[in-house]
Parts: sequence; C-alpha cells; structure tokens
Amino acid sequence: MPAFVFMKSDTSKIILLTFILACLICTIHLISRKDDAGNNILTRIELLTFDWRVKKSRELIPATEGRLGFVFVSDASIDAVADGSLGYEYGLYWPRAIYGLALRELTAEKSKAVAFDVLFANLRPDHPKIPLPEGGQVSSDEFFAQQIRANGSVILAASGGVLPADLFKTNAWTTASITGEKDYDGVLRRVRLLEEFKILHPLLKYATKIETNKITFTLQDDRIVSIPVDSEGYFKLSDLGEKPEPGMPDKQKVYIKYSLWNLGIAIAAYELGLDLDHPEFAPDGVILKGTNGVVRKIPIDKNDSFYIDWQITPTDKQLTVEAIESLLIKDKLRKQGGSNSIPNRWQNKLAIVGSIATGNDLTDLGATPLEKETYLVSTYWNVARSIIDGKFIQRLPSAYEILLICIAVIISSWISWRLRVTWTLPLLILISLVYVFCALYIYVNSRIWIPMATPILLGIFLNSATVVAYRSIFEEKEQRRIKGIFSKVVSPEVVSELLKSEKLSLGGSRRNISVLFTDIRGFTEYTDSIHLKVDEKIKKLSLNHQEVEELYEHYAKETLETVNLYLSTVANVVKKYNGTLDKYIGDCVMAFWGAPAQISNHSELCVRAAIESQKAIEQLNISREQENKKRELIAKQENSDYEPLPLLKLGTGINTGYVIVGLMGSEEHILNYTVFGRDVNLASRLESVSGYARIIISDSTYEELKQKAPQLAELCVKLDPVHVKGIKEAVNIYEVKWQEYK
Repeated sequence: MPAFVFMKSDTSKIILLTFILACLICTIHLISRKDDAGNNILTRIELLTFDWRVKKSRELIPATEGRLGFVFVSDASIDAVADGSLGYEYGLYWPRAIYGLALRELTAEKSKAVAFDVLFANLRPDHPKIPLPEGGQVSSDEFFAQQIRANGSVILAASGGVLPADLFKTNAWTTASITGEKDYDGVLRRVRLLEEFKILHPLLKYATKIETNKITFTLQDDRIVSIPVDSEGYFKLSDLGEKPEPGMPDKQKVYIKYSLWNLGIAIAAYELGLDLDHPEFAPDGVILKGTNGVVRKIPIDKNDSFYIDWQITPTDKQLTVEAIESLLIKDKLRKQGGSNSIPNRWQNKLAIVGSIATGNDLTDLGATPLEKETYLVSTYWNVARSIIDGKFIQRLPSAYEILLICIAVIISSWISWRLRVTWTLPLLILISLVYVFCALYIYVNSRIWIPMATPILLGIFLNSATVVAYRSIFEEKEQRRIKGIFSKVVSPEVVSELLKSEKLSLGGSRRNISVLFTDIRGFTEYTDSIHLKVDEKIKKLSLNHQEVEELYEHYAKETLETVNLYLSTVANVVKKYNGTLDKYIGDCVMAFWGAPAQISNHSELCVRAAIESQKAIEQLNISREQENKKRELIAKQENSDYEPLPLLKLGTGINTGYVIVGLMGSEEHILNYTVFGRDVNLASRLESVSGYARIIISDSTYEELKQKAPQLAELCVKLDPVHVKGIKEAVNIYEVKWQEYK
C-alpha cells in the first residue's frame, strides 16, 4: 500500500481520528475496570495475563518464607483416628478433643501461633468426655477450650455468618474470616480485607418473621404477637417480658455485627504484632501499625479486597507440613514420657490446620493463578507471607492506565499511518512483546500490576486496524485520483508502479528527464487543401446553408479522424516505452521520460519511442497508400470523384536536461502533470528544425546515449550547430538515422 505525501489537512484528519480512538478506548477501559471480577472479555484477558505473571514471578524468584506451616487432615488421618491405632475410635465427625490433642502437641513444640481453617460453630455435649491427668473428666468441647487457652495464640475461623461457639471464641486470641471471593472465571485471586457477620440476638431465635420495623412470634396457642423495632435496629427486652440484668440496657440490637479480618491477615498480625483493633483506612488501602514500629499498608480495591501474592503451594519445601495423626502420635508418646525423643519441629512456626480429605464436607478445592485445582487453605499462608514480607500487589490506577493507552494509541497510529502494512504488523508485535516484557519485569520486582489487555489489544492492535482501514479507504481514494491523472497519459505499467511507490511527490520538483516533441508534418497543407475543396464544391453545387454546414461537418470529422489516427499512433508508442504523455498541442505531441516514475535510462527510452513512432507512421502511410490505390480503382470504375487519404510525416525533437515537474492547474478545475523550463523549450525548438521524417536530438541526449545506450548513439550523425529562438549560443545537434535501426 503506498504512502503518499499527503496535505496538511490529511494529517489533521489522522490526528483527529487518533484523538477519537483514544477517547473511545479509554471509555471502554473505564467500563471494564468497573467489573474487576472478569465478567467481560477485556477483564478476563487481563486476569489471564495476571495469572501468567504470577506463575513467572514464582519461577523467577521463588518465595523463601520458612515460618509458615500446614497441619493437614487427610483420608489417612480419618482412618487412623477411626481404626483404634491411636487408642480411640472416632468416626468422621471427630470430637473437638482430637483437635485439642493436636493443639496440645503444637503447644508443646512451642509453635508461635495456630490458626484453624475448621469451623467450630456449636457445642457437642454428645461427644465422649476426656479424662484429665489429675483425675476426673471434662467434655470434649471443654478440653478443646482448655487447650486453646493454654496455647494463647489460637486463631479460630468464621464463615458465612457462622462464628465459633462462645466457649472457644472467648479463649482464642482472635476469630478470623475464611470466606473466599472467586472471580467470574472461578479463580481465587483476591480476598476481602474484612468480612461482616450478622448474628441474631439469642432471645430472637424463635421469631417467626423479622422485619425492619417489627419482629413477629407465633405462640403455642397459634396466637401471633409482634414487638416493635426502632429505626436503628433495636428492640426492648421488656417487650419480650424479660427483665434486663443489672447494668444491662433494656434496648438490645436485633443483630450483633462483627467485622472479622481475613485469616491470613490475622496470622501475619500476630507474627508482626500489628494492631487489628485500630486500623487506619485510606482511599487506596488500610494501614496497620505494630507495637514494635512495624507498619503495613495493604492496598485495597473498591470492594475492600486485595489481590493475593500467590507464591507458595502445599508441596513447597519452605512450608512445614505434617499430618494431624503425626501430632496425635507424638502427643501420645509425650504423655507416656517420651518427650525427649520428640523434636520441636513447630518451634516459632505459624501453623494452619486444615483439611485435604475427600468428601463434600471435608475438601476445599479450587483454582488459583498457580494451579487449576489445589487446596484453598493455601490462601491463608500466601496472604500471611505477603503481609509479613511487606509485598503487596498494586494495580496501576486508572489515570496511569489511561495514559499508557493514550501513548499506545499515539505510537500505533503513527506507525500505522506512516509505514507500509508489511512493516506495521511486525513492528507492532515487537513493540507489544517489549511492553509485555517490561510489564513482567516490573511485576516480578515490585509487584506493580501494569495492564496488558487494553494497551495492547485496544491501544495498539484495534487502533492500528482502525487507522489502517481508514488509511486504506483514504489511499484508495488517492489511488483513484492518481489513476485519473495518469491513466490517459502513461502506460498501465507505469500507473501500477506509481501506486506501489513508497513516496510520490506530485508537487513541484527539479528532475532530470528527456522531453520529446513530435509534430505531424503536412497537416497544415492538408487542412488548407480541404478548405479549398469545400469552397469549390459549394460554388459548383450551389448548396444551401444547411447543406454547406453538413459538408463542413463531414470534412471536419474526416480531418479530426485523420489527425487523431496519427496522434494516437504516436501516443501508443509513448505509453509502450513507459513515457508520460503530457499534452497534444494542435497536431503536435509532447511527452517526457523520467517523471513521475524515476527512470535511469529515460534518454534511451525516449529515443527508442521516437524511432518506433517514425516506423509506425511509415507503416501507417504504406497501408494508406494501398487504401488510396483501392479507392482510385473504384473511382475509375464508377466514374466518380476520388479523394485520396493524406500521407503525413513526423518531425521530432528531443532534449535531455533538468526541468521543473509537477501538477499545474487547480483541484477544482483542470489539473495537468507537466514540465517546463529551458530544456523543455529547447526540445520544442529542435522539433521545429527537424523537418520531415527526421529525429533531431540535443548534445546532452547524445551524451546520455553514449553512456547508457551506445548502440543507439552509433545511429546518430552530428549536424552543424543551429541557432534557435530563445537561446543565444548555437546548439549542437544530432540526427538519429532511424531507418537503420533494427
């Protein structure tokens, strides 16, 4: 596709188009950013690029965190507890004492903190009691609560509005949320900072219906009663017939709200000594401060969520991993007095207890950026590691993304407008690859998430496709204009070459060319003889006015056909030799070689065209002579007038030199691609002195022939210098003996 030199108005069009595209693409980007979950194609692609960066980051710089651990419950664990090998036989839903025994061992091994990815919602008085070393028995729940209290650093789990039973919750260091937040494609990439829990007041658990302004109860005798609820969500104990305890207000909340931190945050907070009770919220994140001067700012989005810096999987070596039955065995051995042989494997470790067993109630599997299916308990140690190390994923703000998109639009527009299509696509691909590499490098080293989808797909490729499409339409129009100008004055081959040109300057330029003027000799005499014949017929036949006009029309048509025949014969030869047919000046043809398409051997082609034109006219005259003989014979047979066809000759002048070439006229009226200057005038003067059936060339044309077409130069005979109009000095000229050309 050619890249023509356009006018300033065309450049302003592409600038306007680029601006419109940038605005449109930025609008699309802002719409896509409203939906970070992946419910549109751009966001989905961007999330895929995020997953790719996460994997590459893990490959290039593996995590080295060694303080985290995983105590897992597997199918083997369930079998070990059930088969009696540990001294007891419990089915699938274990008494809380089992977790208490495992926690007792972790406490003995001096673990720093223990987090349970297990819900302990209700007390289970039906579970068997546990004997105490000092004698007596306690319930399984009480035993677990004792171990929680003895450890002092236990974090319990809450999810979906379900909190741990008060017996456990009051003895734990804190309670944290284990609620996940998967994106639209089912991949867990982020978690909520805080989760709100609404717990119904225990006195209202038998309510039939709870509304914003009242609570309805159905009594045993089927009577329906209701108590009011004020605008702030309070009801009165007295309305229920309950007497408040001393110091307790009569007004109570229908729902008690809890805001719980994510379990991973809670683990890291314990490790770093962060104050979770007094966070500082900023527009772009939350700031947690520690008692020892540690500060962590967690970047959050509009949903109070943050992206997980996925680095650790359950199989990583830096993660301390142990089955829960192993802890139970060690606890049994320690109870029997064998503590000296038990290593403190969990000393100063942050342990997370969770399940990898099979079964709907036991397994929490899902997709992460690292793996298509894995245990989602890994969420918490990745969140904890991120906060402990102070590495957070920060997505570039929309303003910066828009700036990147605009830069991409400008670059792709410039490339798509200025370069050929064969160069545009490879260059844009290269730029995109460089951009991807830079975005990956920045993510790996600083965890800054620079967008890829919108700048590359929209800013570069969609924008480029639009510009190329616009350019194709625009250049097709330009090509039609070029064809309109040149299709009648140059050969189709030259037109094709012009349209393929990288640059085509149609404005004024100085160019070395060869100019040809060739005149039809004898045409003036022929037209004079026609006028005499017409006058004689008018007098002889006494024609009326209308008949006179018809006679003139007949001879005018015949005269024009004759001159057109000779002119077209020359014009066809000019086009054959890739010349530019400038104009017809009466019965004279003006043509030139070397513009608009540059031709190195323009003098040779010009002379060859002149020779072939002479030969073509010679053949034309031979055929017309034969036609005249036929007409003469017919006229004798019919005893009628005979009008022979005229036989005309050519006189040709050629000169080579530097001239001004370009379009003359105006776009609104006549626009002609022509040449002018001293060397053009000289070619015209040489045509005047050429005479009949002769080709006269200048000294400069002859010198060109000697260098580039010596076989043609041998046909040239030097003549005496001549003085021509407009030039003071005599001009050296040569005659081309075209009859000798074979």
